[in-house]
Amino acid sequence: MFEWADPTISHRVTLVDGQPSSLGSQRAHACLATSTISGAMGSVNQTCGFGGVAGDVPLIGDFNHDGIDDLVIYRNGTWYVHLMPTCTSGSADLTFGFGGVAGDVPLVADWDRDGIADLIIFRGGVWYVSTRRDGYAQAYGYSFGAPGDAPLAARFNQ
Repeated sequence: MFEWADPTISHRVTLVDGQPSSLGSQRAHACLATSTISGAMGSVNQTCGFGGVAGDVPLIGDFNHDGIDDLVIYRNGTWYVHLMPTCTSGSADLTFGFGGVAGDVPLVADWDRDGIADLIIFRGGVWYVSTRRDGYAQAYGYSFGAPGDAPLAARFNQ
């Protein structure tokens, strides 16, 4: 489970993956749960089933510059984005191709600070960033880390 909290809007976003399906196999799901932050989890206001194929990697990021994080599933080099805040169908509104090499670790962050999430691949200690989401890395070759590391993309200095 991954949790992200934005204190400026008093909500928490929770992504859950690896939930067992009714057939007993491990499946990944991206679920959005929002709750008021008041020292405790509170109650869930919304859930959204999206993804569900074994190996799916759930992520979040704002892909349409509306200030609301969208649900993302990375699956073998294809990025499926469900634009929030509604979750009526659980299907992808946007798709992008980037990455797909065995061992790629997908991340989402606003690398170029334009207000739209960028696609990031961490591959064996090297970072590749697609700021145009066109399948190509506009920023690449940043060597930081080593194979097997667990990368984190975030803004640490505001």
